[in-house]
Amino acid sequence: SLNFIVGHWVNYEFAGKEVRSVPLRENSLGCQWRTNHYLCHTELNDKSILASSYSRFERMEELVTSHEHSNEEDALSQVQRLLFDNAREDLPILRKFVWDQKMGVEIGTICALVMCLREKKLLATRGSPLHAPNFVSFSVL
Repeated sequence: SLNFIVGHWVNYEFAGKEVRSVPLRENSLGCQWRTNHYLCHTELNDKSILASSYSRFERMEELVTSHEHSNEEDALSQVQRLLFDNAREDLPILRKFVWDQKMGVEIGTICALVMCLREKKLLATRGSPLHAPNFVSFSVL
């Protein structure tokens, strides 16, 4: 799977040789979000092993679409803060590493990435944001 977000208008999802355009979600922060499952190529998703991915995506959608944009805090800071929501304790947006019996491996949030195309910035954590919550800023141009 590969995903590109181009400007404010186009989000492409690649699966093998097939490319589909992902509908953009309108919200007061002007942001889009991704997790570990296909948004367009849904026939390729195995929901039995992607429950956490779906839960994180749905929770972020709830938070962003019901969010009141604060003029006192920039959009990047607001998105970073929303990532730490854990209202769904069993499947939070940022997940602690736990052993997954079905997959036979430990799974959890490896890192978090937040991009602001308008400011040409990429923010990333060095490791899991639960252990390294400070985002490092990179200029993308």
